[in-house]
Amino acid sequence: MCHVITLRQPWASLIALGFKHLEFRTRFCHYKGPVVIHAGSNWYAPALRTIISEHFRKYARHSEEAVQALFPLSLPVADAVVEDCQPWTEDTFALSLTQVRIMTQPKPAFPGMLSVPWKTSQTKELADALARARVLEGREKNAVYEEFGLLALRQKINGWLRGQGSNGSL
Repeated sequence: MCHVITLRQPWASLIALGFKHLEFRTRFCHYKGPVVIHAGSNWYAPALRTIISEHFRKYARHSEEAVQALFPLSLPVADAVVEDCQPWTEDTFALSLTQVRIMTQPKPAFPGMLSVPWKTSQTKELADALARARVLEGREKNAVYEEFGLLALRQKINGWLRGQGSNGSL
C-alpha cells in the first residue's frame, strides 16, 4: 500500500525543495514511514501564487511557465518519511517529514523546467539539473537556491504568512 499526503501548492513543492519539514493536520497521524507528497489541484491561496509568479519574473521570460514547472498541480512531487506526529496547538498536529527526495519515477516532478524560456544559460543549466535531481544537496542545492532566489522567495512567503496572523514559517 502506498501512503500519500496531498497538499495544496506551494506547500507540496516547498517540501520537495527542502524548505518545509513540517506538515500540519487537524488529526493525529499514527502512521510512520514512507509517503508520497502529492500536489493537489489547487493553491493554498491565490496571493501565494501571485507572490511566486512575481518572484519568477526575474528569472524567466514567462513567469507563469516557471510557476507551472516548479509548482505543478495534481502531480506527485516528492517522497518522504513521516518520522513523527506531535501536538502543535490545541487542535493541530505536526507531521515531521524527513528523507525528502524529489520524485523522479515514474516521471520527473518538475519536467516543465526544461521548456521554460529562462533568461540566462546558467539558469537554464540549473533548471535542467533540478528537473533531473533526486535529492538537492551540496553545491548543486546552493546553486539552485541562489540562481532562483529561493531564499528570498521563502522570506516573501514568510512575510505573507505573518501578515495572515500565522505563527508558522518556512
